[in-house]
Amino acid sequence: GLLEVNETFCRMNGYTEQELLSMHIPDLEDKEAASYTASHIQKIMEQGEDRFETRNRRKDGSVFDVEVSIQYRAEQGGRFVGFLQDITERKQAEEQISIQARLLASVQDAIIGTDMSYHIQYWNAAAESLYGWKAEDILGPPLEELIQNEYLQGPLEEVLRQIAEKGYWKGEVTQNNRDGTRIPILASVSAITNDQGQTTGLVAVNRDITERKQAEQALLESNELLSLFMKNS
Repeated sequence: GLLEVNETFCRMNGYTEQELLSMHIPDLEDKEAASYTASHIQKIMEQGEDRFETRNRRKDGSVFDVEVSIQYRAEQGGRFVGFLQDITERKQAEEQISIQARLLASVQDAIIGTDMSYHIQYWNAAAESLYGWKAEDILGPPLEELIQNEYLQGPLEEVLRQIAEKGYWKGEVTQNNRDGTRIPILASVSAITNDQGQTTGLVAVNRDITERKQAEQALLESNELLSLFMKNS
């Protein structure tokens, strides 16, 4: 049974101190987590301490995530001293990050994130497919060491000016992949800002428009042939 609890533990679980001192640890655990916690008991007794995550159930029935740091003290017949922390917000944040990572990984456009020195910080699966470099091989170096850009709507300085003024730039650029092939790209580049509104990096969403450019060229050639035919008719 529980021998001593503090006020924070009472608030965390929604019980009074008197109620908790009449209860046992399994009374507080989510049913699905109870066997998981029980499996740690022998380990804790053998090594003297352990740290793990589990789930508790409050008096109102709601379930929440906790991190448990527990020690076993063999004196006085053996006691467990545990420190519990409600990690619900941390688990929610981790899940949100995991969802965002899966979303970015599944996007069909190449997504490239850099710091202000253009060192690559993020490179999704579509970028790997488009450019030929794996993320583990490309994270860190400056982007310009690997990819040479030819901006079709104006020089780089104009691109950077628009990003500084508007926070984004969109236009066509020609880039190379790993084997040197030049690829027409429709790029959308946005500034990444911190909580203070300071720009800390850039993120580019790049789409291979090779098929579109080929279709445009075919249409142009078709129109030229038609015009030539009409002249000779």
